Amino acid sequence: MFAFTVVPRFDDVDAMGIVNNARFFTYAEEGRLAFIRSCGLMGRGFIVARIECDYRRSIVLADGPVTVEAAVERVGRSSATFRQVLSQKSGPPAAEMTVVLVGYDAANSRSRPFDEDERAILLAHGPSPAPTA
Repeated sequence: MFAFTVVPRFDDVDAMGIVNNARFFTYAEEGRLAFIRSCGLMGRGFIVARIECDYRRSIVLADGPVTVEAAVERVGRSSATFRQVLSQKSGPPAAEMTVVLVGYDAANSRSRPFDEDERAILLAHGPSPAPTA
């Protein structure tokens, strides 16, 4: 799994120092972007088609940085499914997320299949490809 560290900001938390649940999505996005950048896929045109989040516990400002892990679970013709885990220190995960990214052609405002390079890079960071129908 690719790992990225996010430091919670003071304005991410409530009066008790607990990170607002909406920020979990921001942290996951930061981790995904770091993953995409590290793979050389930045600027290739991807959009989020779906996000699911299972909240497990609070993220607390006093507990320090958040580790955002990302791994490719599935690669299809035009979409890739990522698993992301947010955690602090050595405790159990704070959230587990499933994110579907779709190749996107901004000029035509529609999805597009991955090209050979994108597909190879995504497959190199995850399991075998999904069957094509």
